[in-house]
Amino acid sequence: MILRIVSSLLVALILGIGSAWIATGPLVMQYPLKNGAWRTSANLGNKGDEMYLRAYSARIAWFSNDPDRSIYWVAEEDSTGAPLDGNCAYTISGRAIAARWWSITAYRNLHWVANSENRYSFANTNIKTAPDGSWVIDASAAKQGENWLPLGESGGRVSFVLRLYDPADALFNDIGAMDVPAITKGACK
Repeated sequence: MILRIVSSLLVALILGIGSAWIATGPLVMQYPLKNGAWRTSANLGNKGDEMYLRAYSARIAWFSNDPDRSIYWVAEEDSTGAPLDGNCAYTISGRAIAARWWSITAYRNLHWVANSENRYSFANTNIKTAPDGSWVIDASAAKQGENWLPLGESGGRVSFVLRLYDPADALFNDIGAMDVPAITKGACK
């Protein structure tokens, strides 16, 4: 009798944790707003509704700010809709972003991409810009350009996260209309 109770509790626990993990994982959770290669949610980090989005955010963005102070964009594909591949080179190009601070970070399996340069992102504080305020990030395994974001040597799927802290009110009023950076695929090895 005790063995049946313990077995039932163990099965229930495994099913409960497993279903919660799946329901808050990347296969189920999708960001509702899409702009070019980037996706976001106006409620990411919100204490209100969308409990699964909050749980997913807690899994992947432990220290995310409240949505009234930040916007997070995720790109898992290039501007043509092809999945991002660490075996390929990418050009991420954009212009000055109306935020107090912003960054673009490369990830593989929800972790920074390990690389010998110990460089994981570029931000408005360290990126080299053209006189007109535009900038280009070269993301690839092989070193290139002055704004090189290493994608490591192991290949596989990668993603980019664009973080905006204290963005201009105009961005909050129409997040989907933001002029997001373009992601263009280059050569693949």
